[in-house]
Amino acid sequence: MRNVISRVMAGAVMVVAAVGLSAAPAFADGGGSVINAGDGRYAPMSGDRVAVYLHDDGISVWGIDGNLNGMYLTKFTADELASGKTVTHQTADGTVTVVMNSAAVTHTGYTDDEATDTITVVDTSAVYTISWSGGDQGANGAGAFSKTVEATYLP
Repeated sequence: MRNVISRVMAGAVMVVAAVGLSAAPAFADGGGSVINAGDGRYAPMSGDRVAVYLHDDGISVWGIDGNLNGMYLTKFTADELASGKTVTHQTADGTVTVVMNSAAVTHTGYTDDEATDTITVVDTSAVYTISWSGGDQGANGAGAFSKTVEATYLP
């Protein structure tokens, strides 16, 4: 009897495993599927060669090599981002550039009905494109070597 119960349990486990595997999402290498990188990067996609991290004081940029190893490239400060100018940093692994595509849309308002001090309220975030080119990883500043982010760094 124990042998029969063991076989039934083993069969049930295989059926559950097969159903679970068929329902799991599959991400193609370089296919542009959203992934959960689990490391706090902005909008990770499979095939990314640039990883971007948003901080209160700026944006850190990492490159990803062909073996999926990260390499720190540079950090753009909040002042550089708020300037609205195209900023380029030369690194040992190539050139990293940030361009503001559109500025943030803001208005002055109150936090609630009882507030007496006004604050700057962001209606729409600024949009930046960060690109990596040059170096020995074949970075060309486009596609997987580029990332567009929404963030607001006010002057």
